Amino acid sequence: MQCDYFAALRHGHAENNEAEENHKNGDPRAYDSAIEVPSSCHDLTDAGKQQAILTGEWLRAHGLSFDEYVVSGFLRAMRSAALLDIAGARWKIDERLCEKDSGLLNTLTPS
Repeated sequence: MQCDYFAALRHGHAENNEAEENHKNGDPRAYDSAIEVPSSCHDLTDAGKQQAILTGEWLRAHGLSFDEYVVSGFLRAMRSAALLDIAGARWKIDERLCEKDSGLLNTLTPS
């Protein structure tokens, strides 16, 4: 009996996540640097890098591997994929995995 499984991982904590958290915590300028670059170019924070490394360690410790490795073209997703450090993984970029693009709305702060 063959079973097909699909596993999905989200990227680690990213610069835009940090900007949103800081803004919600009362820092009105938290988005200033985040909106200077397109959302697709937001990188991982140090915490996000560590999350990806630990996830890769967990996958290896449990002997998990997959038939295909697919990632969005966003920097934070590609960085997370690389930090998983999965031996033999050949990642394919699929733009259908990208988050919605809000265009110029990405340059606006919540308030």
